[in-house]
Amino acid sequence: MSGEGIIANNRREKWIGYLRDGQISFQHDYTNGVGWCTENYDNGKPKRIYFSTGYDDSVLSTKMWNENGILVFDAEIENGEYNGKIKKYFDDGKIKSECDYKAGKAFDDYVEYFENGLKSSLRQYKNDLPDGDAIDYYPDGKLKNQTSFKNGKANGTYRKFYENGKIKLYCSFIMGNLNGVLENYDSSGKLISKEIYQNGVRLN
Repeated sequence: MSGEGIIANNRREKWIGYLRDGQISFQHDYTNGVGWCTENYDNGKPKRIYFSTGYDDSVLSTKMWNENGILVFDAEIENGEYNGKIKKYFDDGKIKSECDYKAGKAFDDYVEYFENGLKSSLRQYKNDLPDGDAIDYYPDGKLKNQTSFKNGKANGTYRKFYENGKIKLYCSFIMGNLNGVLENYDSSGKLISKEIYQNGVRLN
């Protein structure tokens, strides 16, 4: 691989790298190690666009493609941090997940999808911590489990279901600790065990 450009302070600041056949492998435009870079596959198709923060070789990808040229990652950056929507895609281009970021931290809804397009999970975030609803689904869209979080800890009722819709497990959390009754059911809905907890300690 060969290249050309400007070197400053032992850094490649404005630089283009070439493959043996002359195609561009990468191109970056840095100032003191901070700036944008594009990378290509050997076939010349775009591979990645990222932002270098200049700290410990840390980079933030904004766009990524697979070798077929399909976008698999898309993000927004502002002031050297993720700000806005981050989306990931399956190799066929269908949406895989999406989440909002503010000042580099996850907030609001983080949603994941099955390849059939239905939601596989929903998590709500605040300041990069789970805060709010946490829901998982089966591939057919039926509810699999549901609970809620507060400041990153399970807080509230937790329910888990069989694929036939029958309740499988029921319990409650207070700031990460089991509290109250924990009930297990078989797939027909029959209660098979019952436990009692207080501050994470089983009482029976």
